[in-house]
Amino acid sequence: MLHFRETQRFAIWAEALMLGAGVVMPVALFFLLQDEKDAVYVLTMVPVMLLVYLGFFRMVTEVSDTALRVTFGWIPFYRRTIPLAEIVSAEVITYNPIRDYGGWGIRGIPVQALNARGNRGVKLLMTSGRHLMVGSQIPEDLAQAICAPRS
Repeated sequence: MLHFRETQRFAIWAEALMLGAGVVMPVALFFLLQDEKDAVYVLTMVPVMLLVYLGFFRMVTEVSDTALRVTFGWIPFYRRTIPLAEIVSAEVITYNPIRDYGGWGIRGIPVQALNARGNRGVKLLMTSGRHLMVGSQIPEDLAQAICAPRS
């Protein structure tokens, strides 16, 4: 059973920047290339880049009876599932995305933050001792869903 679901989109300026780069670069290459085959290849990349970028700009967070799942994209190119049994605590926090995690998205190696927008989230402590911050526009609801007792 699903206890929590939130879909977040990245900030419009971030989407515009990435989308612009994904379209402008191939079109610029088209005008710079002399070979017709290369030009056709570059032009076919524009719709592919559009699909990739448009597909990426979404973060879905779900809490079920057994796990927390975070996915990025409508074709989930990144999916993280954490069994609730591995979560020791969930703390609502306000953070500085740039200073604390280097921006938005999938941040850190190993991953330390998953966020799409804003500066609020839930900081998880795992049984392994590692931390993971999951960004949310409604972090109180997310923390409550993670910590709620299950029957």
